[in-house]
Amino acid sequence: MELRHLEYFYKVGKHKNFTHAAHALHVSQPTVTNAVNQLEEELGVKLLIRNTKNVSLTHHGELFHKRVESILGEIQSSIEEVKDRLSKIKMGLPPMIGARIFPSVYKEFKHCFPAIDIEVMEKGSVSTCELLETGELDLGLIILPEDQSSLNVIPLMEEEIMVCMHPDHALAKNKEICFSQLKDEDFVALTPDFLHRKLTLKECEKHGFTPRIVFESHEVSTAKELVANGLGISLFMKLIVAKRSDIVQIPLSNQTKVQIGLAWKKNKHLTKNCKQFIDFAEAYFTQL
Repeated sequence: MELRHLEYFYKVGKHKNFTHAAHALHVSQPTVTNAVNQLEEELGVKLLIRNTKNVSLTHHGELFHKRVESILGEIQSSIEEVKDRLSKIKMGLPPMIGARIFPSVYKEFKHCFPAIDIEVMEKGSVSTCELLETGELDLGLIILPEDQSSLNVIPLMEEEIMVCMHPDHALAKNKEICFSQLKDEDFVALTPDFLHRKLTLKECEKHGFTPRIVFESHEVSTAKELVANGLGISLFMKLIVAKRSDIVQIPLSNQTKVQIGLAWKKNKHLTKNCKQFIDFAEAYFTQL
């Protein structure tokens, strides 16, 4: 008795149709028919009642179908358990979060779970969301998007968006800045795969102007150095330029905050390792 024969029989019993079962299994109908015939011959009983359109289970077939369902479920659970123990967590991180937030989280996580490895891909939050949706990443520690329809998300912390500029800039002495005051400024922007870029364009549009972007980069460090050298202003999370004497950060009069959190694709099977990281991250940020 071969395992694939049990799988083929289970699908036929589930779909009540050889053609539909073959389609679900990605094999030919004769392959399924022959497998079920061999299974019946080996068991010495009829499992199916066949007619021109559909099939139904005999009394013996119903009993056997329930047993096969249980066996296949146990096998799949065992496979997933083994994979869980071997699998890495594929995680997407925007560079800003990767540089300022993730290292301390990762250090504590590895202390608690030394056997679990994390493979990091540094992309902006927009690109990370796309990779989550295609299944190329398991988790993302990102700035959470407004449209969360295709993702499960867990907010972990909030961070204020600041207007950042050189200390000699004309607005550097302000206690706060109205977004409309930035209409004639030169902007240093991140590339479109960063939610910072979307946020900047959205706020500018809301205040009736298009930002004059004089330089854009996918490297946060490059953008910060351009701002530090007086080549333009930019919007960054408060923690990104903390403790820098060559960059002044000023809050917006209409305070703007973003949520940072974990995200993963809806209906995606999460490995045990992923679930452990999610639980750990929730507990870690709750204590901050």
